[in-house]
Amino acid sequence: MIPILVFVVVLVGLLVRYIQLRVLLSRSESTWMKSRDEMLDLGQEFGRYAFSHQGFLPEKLEVITAVLPENDKGYVYRYVPQLDCDGRLILVYDETPRHAMMAFPKLVYGRHVLFASGKVELFEEGVVHQLIVGDNVLRNRLDLPEIPFMEVWDGGT
Repeated sequence: MIPILVFVVVLVGLLVRYIQLRVLLSRSESTWMKSRDEMLDLGQEFGRYAFSHQGFLPEKLEVITAVLPENDKGYVYRYVPQLDCDGRLILVYDETPRHAMMAFPKLVYGRHVLFASGKVELFEEGVVHQLIVGDNVLRNRLDLPEIPFMEVWDGGT
């Protein structure tokens, strides 16, 4: 009888914790969606810029963010000379891990990442570090300079 009671108490505790986490996530969901939409807009603006500049991208992110209505400065730009180099390259990611993600029994924080293909995904912080390493390997293969994690591209100055 006692083992069943312990099992039920543990199960109820896990259910309560899950509900707590879902409530916390629902509070941040609108912020998460807004940030994702802004990152998608940023990707579209990169495409527009490249289209009007023979496929080339600007050396500074401010050229792109200056034309967006929600001009968030919380991004890190990983300069790529041309948009069509490789769609797997990372163009932009959130400057800080600011989006809650469930990793039961706790919440972890992650960053949105914009790829040269225009795709935006949310990744846990540790995964973002791994993506940057992979991005630098790809950059080496494409004869592009590596960009260390969190370095803001300043146009080579």
